[in-house]
Amino acid sequence: MEIKYDFPLGPKDKSYKLPALFVDLLVKSPENGMGYQIVDLYFKNEKEPWENCVVLNCEHLFLPKGLHLDVDTIDKIVMSKK
Repeated sequence: MEIKYDFPLGPKDKSYKLPALFVDLLVKSPENGMGYQIVDLYFKNEKEPWENCVVLNCEHLFLPKGLHLDVDTIDKIVMSKK
């Protein structure tokens, strides 16, 4: 599923703090822009990843209004290729 945002990000968007395992991974990965990364999320119990998700400062995952997530269900995070 490709995630779509209405920029700029703001109070309408939900922020999730990523577990330290993923923060450490993202700290070592390149940024797409000043202080943010575009990533794909893969889940333990879902086949289809969530593509093009925005992470700020390597630790705050933002999702558009209406999407909810339990960060403990994330299996892996990879840099988006799009």
